[in-house]
Amino acid sequence: MSNQQKKKKSPLVPIIIISSIVVVIIIVIVVILLLRRGSTTDDDNGGNGGGSDLSCSSNIDCTTGNLSICNITGTCVECTVDLHCPGGTCQNEECAGCTSNIQCSGVTPYCNNGTCEACVIDGNCDIGEECISDECIPCNPPPAPTMLTATMSGFNTFSASWTAVVGATSYVIRYDDSGTNGDFIEQTVTGTSISTSAMTPCLICAPARAFVRAVNSCGSSLISNILAVGNPTCC
Repeated sequence: MSNQQKKKKSPLVPIIIISSIVVVIIIVIVVILLLRRGSTTDDDNGGNGGGSDLSCSSNIDCTTGNLSICNITGTCVECTVDLHCPGGTCQNEECAGCTSNIQCSGVTPYCNNGTCEACVIDGNCDIGEECISDECIPCNPPPAPTMLTATMSGFNTFSASWTAVVGATSYVIRYDDSGTNGDFIEQTVTGTSISTSAMTPCLICAPARAFVRAVNSCGSSLISNILAVGNPTCC
């Protein structure tokens, strides 16, 4: 044998090389899977209205738009019970409008076309407020109308007319004895004139007068100008 001995390769070298290749392959596979998963999530979010299929384990995970409730299947939805929908109902895990006043409370106790509002008509508001755009707004009584005519004919026919007032819902016409005995007769009408025997003016046999006030949900106006009225024949 030659004195020069051939060097033997270490058996660990192939094992190290193979292990390194395997590690690289595993890393590449993991990266590919992560990229594919991210792409799938983006597609789902875009195809379902911005994330209607977001998975969750509790309500804390649900922060997208109105999707604030985690349902039993682990999906973020708008609601699961009516309590999740103030003033409405939960239908197919989405909040729908109210159907009756029972579903409304607090400062919006009235159901109006599926929405809980502060008011629907003036009568829903406090005195001194009126319902405007479904909200109770402080308001003022209407201005006073102007008395145009006031006459007495025959035994008991009283007639009068006055100007219309914007915002008035009714008018109170008054016929009295000018304060002689404190006698008076009043009648409420919605128009701007009256001709009636129902006021029985023969109850008042004194220098008579007439005036009118305009009324709405906020109150009554000041009295109009006063017109003298002749006494009925019965006097």
